[in-house]
Amino acid sequence: MSAHIQKVAQAAYKLFSRLGSGVKISPPYEGLYEVAGLFSQLREPDVFEPNSKLLYRDRKLLPDIDEAPVTYVPVWDDKVLTICMFILKKGSRLPMHDHPNMYGLLKVLHGSLTITSYSPYLDHSPPLPPTLAASFKYANQIKPVKPMGKKTISASDDCVVLTPESGNYHEITAESGQAAFIDILAPPYDSSDRQCTYYSVIPNQDSVSDITYLIKVHCPTDYWCNEEQYTGPDLHLHF
Repeated sequence: MSAHIQKVAQAAYKLFSRLGSGVKISPPYEGLYEVAGLFSQLREPDVFEPNSKLLYRDRKLLPDIDEAPVTYVPVWDDKVLTICMFILKKGSRLPMHDHPNMYGLLKVLHGSLTITSYSPYLDHSPPLPPTLAASFKYANQIKPVKPMGKKTISASDDCVVLTPESGNYHEITAESGQAAFIDILAPPYDSSDRQCTYYSVIPNQDSVSDITYLIKVHCPTDYWCNEEQYTGPDLHLHF
């Protein structure tokens, strides 16, 4: 295993520690994409032991077995950022969710993932169509978003970057087999203004419109995690 994860994590820590002092990371996000360039070089051996039991065991998704479809591996967590890994069985997903006022970097380490993402309307949120507003009791739980497309990425691809302005809502699915990815999120989720919210896509009744409507939902019953210990290189992060 190499120490490239330390180099990536320290660069991210230096960048995102500025957020705590009120400094904004603004377009065109030069510093963010510098970190993304380092993050994109990360590979499976940088964070997983050879023949890691987390990856190389029978993790077939069997609906009749009460085993978590997703494994969560915490790597680092403090007030500046969160670094963690997710290992998804074939057919499992991280349901549609948001990252309120957060920046994120996602790098596939093993297998491939399909990501469907949306961006928020920031300055002017389109009004709900009257028919849609009348169809739901809690219309204030509906959020119009901009579709950003659906793509499949593998361990050989660059990392995915999300910002408060772009790609801040997404669903991640392991369609073709087991997959693993590592996440850097900053600022971290918290219990006040950065809570994770789950959504369901409302079928678009207007085929001409490029607006998608999401509605808040409880965490879907097909998603839950078990937690495993991180066994990669130790991190030593500082301002």
